[in-house]
Amino acid sequence: THPDLADGMMGRVQAINTKTHELAWNTDQLTPPSTGLLSTGGGLVFSGDLDPSLQAFDDATGEVLWEAPLDDIPSSSIITYVIDDIQYVALVVGMTNNWARDISTPFRRFSGTKGYPGDFGGASVSVFALAGME
Repeated sequence: THPDLADGMMGRVQAINTKTHELAWNTDQLTPPSTGLLSTGGGLVFSGDLDPSLQAFDDATGEVLWEAPLDDIPSSSIITYVIDDIQYVALVVGMTNNWARDISTPFRRFSGTKGYPGDFGGASVSVFALAGME
């Protein structure tokens, strides 16, 4: 096993204070992120991971405010848009790409999971309304 797995956490989302160059917060996760992060003007940071899930963090504290299970690995950038005053967040899941494949290989090796984590539901677009979140 990987020497840093004593706590079972293989992923991390963290924020750096750009004024002080110091760690603002750190949130350890069971699985590594499989997407880039998306920050919003309303104080949320979104991240998709190999769990597979989509999470919303408080941008000031790193606290997980919301989590939604996905039917496959998130494999795209996360986007947000507004229609009729409702903000949405969307991402592609289940589309194997080099990043998803490359991050899942060491995860399987070090975590002991079998099979490819992206063999769940297949390619789709997941969209969530942010009503009441921001």
